Amino acid sequence: MAPFDDSPPQGDLAGALPSPAAAQARLRQAEVVFDHCSEGILVADGDNRIRSVNPSFTRITGYSAEEVLGCDPSLLKSDRHGPEFFAGMWRAIEQEGRWQGEIWNRRKNGEVYPERLSITRVADDGGQVTEYISIFSDLSHDRAAEEKLRYQASYDSLTGLPNRALFVDRLAQELAHARREKHLVALLSIDLDRFRSVNDTGGHRLGDQLLQQAAGRLVEAVRETDSVSRLGGDEFSIIVTGLRHPRGAEVVADTVLAALSRPFLIDEHESHLSASVGISVYPPDCTTGEELLRNADTAMYRAKAGGRSRCVFFTEQMNNEAVERLALERDLRHALARHELLLHYQPQWDLRNGRITGAEALLRWQHPERGLIPPATFIPVAEESGLIVPVGEWVLHTACEQGRRWLGQVGAPSYLAVNVSSRQFRQDGFVDLVRRILADVGLPAQHLQLEITESMLMDDVEQTVAALAELRAHGVHLSIDDFGTGYSSLSYLKRFPIDVLKIDQSFVRHLAEDDDDAAIASTIIAMAHTLKKTVVAEGVEHLAQVRFLRGRKCDQAQGFYFSRPLTAKAWPIRPR
Repeated sequence: MAPFDDSPPQGDLAGALPSPAAAQARLRQAEVVFDHCSEGILVADGDNRIRSVNPSFTRITGYSAEEVLGCDPSLLKSDRHGPEFFAGMWRAIEQEGRWQGEIWNRRKNGEVYPERLSITRVADDGGQVTEYISIFSDLSHDRAAEEKLRYQASYDSLTGLPNRALFVDRLAQELAHARREKHLVALLSIDLDRFRSVNDTGGHRLGDQLLQQAAGRLVEAVRETDSVSRLGGDEFSIIVTGLRHPRGAEVVADTVLAALSRPFLIDEHESHLSASVGISVYPPDCTTGEELLRNADTAMYRAKAGGRSRCVFFTEQMNNEAVERLALERDLRHALARHELLLHYQPQWDLRNGRITGAEALLRWQHPERGLIPPATFIPVAEESGLIVPVGEWVLHTACEQGRRWLGQVGAPSYLAVNVSSRQFRQDGFVDLVRRILADVGLPAQHLQLEITESMLMDDVEQTVAALAELRAHGVHLSIDDFGTGYSSLSYLKRFPIDVLKIDQSFVRHLAEDDDDAAIASTIIAMAHTLKKTVVAEGVEHLAQVRFLRGRKCDQAQGFYFSRPLTAKAWPIRPR
C-alpha cells in the first residue's frame, strides 16, 4: 500500500473489520442466546440498575422484566448473607473484574433458593464501568436431589424413622454428651414378637402397615428428646437420654409395651402384636455405643426367651453367658465334622400290653473337653445360630439309618420319632429332604414319626397344613410334641393331619397329686381319643403316674420309669 493512499483497505486489515451484515447477524445471534438461555441473565448499568433481563430470569425469580427494570439487583437478597459476604463479592468484582460462587436469593413469592451466580464487570476503553452482567442457574433441584440422597442414607424408607447409620451417629453423640453432663443414657432394643408369622400369614402389605403403625406408636410413647430408630426388619431401638436413674428407662419400656399391646386396625381388621425389650444403661454397662447395643440386644433375647411381651435389664451375668454361648457356637460348628454328636433312643411303651412300640431319637453332644453337654444347653444355641438346620438334617439321616438297621429285629421299635425344629421345618425343600433321606437309607416312611411343636403349627397355618399333608401322604407319621403348652384350638387341630399328641411332662410330673394337672392330662387324653389320635405321655417317672394314665386309657408313655434314653448298641434287640 502506498503512503497516504486513500484507496479502500486491502488484505488482512479489510478482513478484520466485520461487515454491517455480519455485525447484524452476530447481534441477532446474541439476542437468540439471551432469550433462550436456560440460565437467568441480568444486565445492570454502571450504577447497578437493572437494564434488561431474559425470560429465564423471570422463570427462576418470578419477577417480570417490567417489575425489575431500573431496580437495584439487591431486591433479590435473601438476608442469609451478611455484609462481609457482599463486601468480598464486590472486592473481587472491582479487583478481578469477575465473581463466581453460590448464593441464596429470594423469589418474588418469598421462597429462598440456592443459585450458582457469575457477575462480570464490563468497562469501556477509558475504564469506565458500563455494565454488570449476571448469569445464574437455579440449584434447587440439585439441592433437593442431594437432600433426598442424604435422607435415604439416614432414614428408613418404610417408617420414616432414622436408620441404623443415623442411629449409630446419634448414639455416639448422646454418649459424648452424657460423659460431659454426668448423666445416664439408656438404650432399648425392641423386637416385635412373632412378627414373621403375621407377615407370612397376612402378606407383606399387612406386615408393612403394621411396622408403620408400630413405628408411630413408638414415637408417641417417648419424649421429644428421645430418639426412635428402625434398625431393620422388626427391630427397633430407642435412645433414652438425660436419665438420673435406670428406673426411668423401665418406665419408657413399660409405656412402649403398653402401646404395642393395643390392637392394630388395618383394613377394618384387628391385628395383635407384642414386643420383647432389652435395656442397657451407660454407665455402667459399657463404654462404647457398640457395647451398649450389643448388651441391649442380649437383654432383649433374654426377654424373648423368658416369655415375650416383657422388658429385661442387661446384667454382667448375661454378658458372661453370651461369651459362653459364642464359644459353644464355635465348637458346635465343628461338632459334626468331628463326629462328636450322637443319638440316644428312649423307648415308648404301650400302656395296655407293656410292649415297646417306638422310640424317640434324642440328640447328645459328647464334647472332647466338656464331656456330655445337655441338649437344653446347646439346642438353643443351634437354633439361634442357624446350625439347627445342618444338625437337624444329620439327626434325621442318622435316625433313619438306625431305623433301617433295626428293621426285622426282635425287640426293636416299630418306628423312630424325630424332633423337627421350626427353622428346619420352614426351610425350602424340607419335605423333599425327608423323602430323599428315606429313599437313600431304604427306610419305609411308616417307620418314621416327625415331632413338631404347637407353636410351629400356628406359624403360617396354610403352609404348615400343606407341608404336613405332603408328609402324611408319603406315609410319614406326625405328632405334636409338648402338647398343652401352646395355644392350639380344636378348630385348628382338626385341620392338621396329626396322628399323635404327646402330653408335656410339665402336666405329667405332678398329675398324681395336683388336681389341675390331672384335669389337664385327662382332658387332653379324652380330646385326642375323640379326634381319633394316639396319646403319648412324656416324663413318666413313678408308678402312681402309670396307674393314673392307664386309668384314663392313655395309649403310650415314655420316661425314666420305663427306661432312660439308650445308645443303639445298648438297645435290647436280637435277630429274629
